[in-house]
Amino acid sequence: QYGELPKPVPAQGDVLIKVEAVAVNPIDTYIRSGLIKPELPKPFIVGCDLAGTVEAVLASADVALTGADLLLGGAPSTFALCRPPGHHAATDLYGGYCFVNNAAAAAQALIDGGLERVAVVDVDYHHGNGTQDIFWDDPRVLYVSFHQHPLYPGSGSALEVGGRGASGATVNFPLPPGATGDVYRAGIDEVLAPHVAAFAPTWLLLSSGFDAHRRDPLTDLG
Repeated sequence: QYGELPKPVPAQGDVLIKVEAVAVNPIDTYIRSGLIKPELPKPFIVGCDLAGTVEAVLASADVALTGADLLLGGAPSTFALCRPPGHHAATDLYGGYCFVNNAAAAAQALIDGGLERVAVVDVDYHHGNGTQDIFWDDPRVLYVSFHQHPLYPGSGSALEVGGRGASGATVNFPLPPGATGDVYRAGIDEVLAPHVAAFAPTWLLLSSGFDAHRRDPLTDLG
């Protein structure tokens, strides 16, 4: 029905991905932070073998950026088959199993491609501190997050609305433990829809974290 899936195009050069806002080489970052011993023959965090991680991170970023390129080329929509969205990763920070912020990379690629406004909607059990941090001062990107709060990583209060010059471009919708689909739907109708309509983005990106599902054994959303 959909034909052959497009192949991801590898990013070129020494930079991990072609988006300056999230252009971080993981290995260099780990070495600078002291979490990796530079003399080891392969990526290694004490107590954790990361063999293959860099290749997976590169491939995932390539998929996200290829999706953005397809949109810029006229595709009506794309689905990037890469995990995770990476919303805990910022320009100089990784955490929560996120090494590169694929969602932010795609959003920045669309902005760099000439689009004036992009909205990123983040649905996850946890708050996307990395995505929020990357676009905190950027009025061209609307970031809306649905997440349980308080919880790791500690950010995501409704009082966090964006930096100087971008106030209102960050919208957090913290959910209490046990929140059900009715609460989500109310948030979409009463919070998300009005903000997106007022912002009028050219594209809307969904940063989808499936741990918000009611059957996830480690979460409290219902």
